[in-house]
Amino acid sequence: EFSLTNIYRQTNHEYYRKWTPLVLPSEPGKEHGWLQVSVYVLKKGDATPSHGDTDFELMNDKDPVLRAPVDLKQSMYVLNVLLYRAENLLPTHKKSLNPFVSVRFNGATMQTKR
Repeated sequence: EFSLTNIYRQTNHEYYRKWTPLVLPSEPGKEHGWLQVSVYVLKKGDATPSHGDTDFELMNDKDPVLRAPVDLKQSMYVLNVLLYRAENLLPTHKKSLNPFVSVRFNGATMQTKR
């Protein structure tokens, strides 16, 4: 679960290559794997964050998860992203907001209508 407000307060309004545990609803205290995500929140006039290879290499050097031994059984799963609610969206100069969500996973990009 990500809070749009907390993401927006971060540098560049983003979480960049952060690891989040994968858990089953039936076993909330048990980690079944990890997913590395980059999430950013923009308002009109904000620039889309961009990162070069140097940022990626520096991030990998600092991230202990990448060096941890992986003893998890590998299985194939489908990633479903559900945005069920957006609250307290700040009004713009226009009469209505036009928020959208874009998800890129394994080379494929899906986006809601703008």
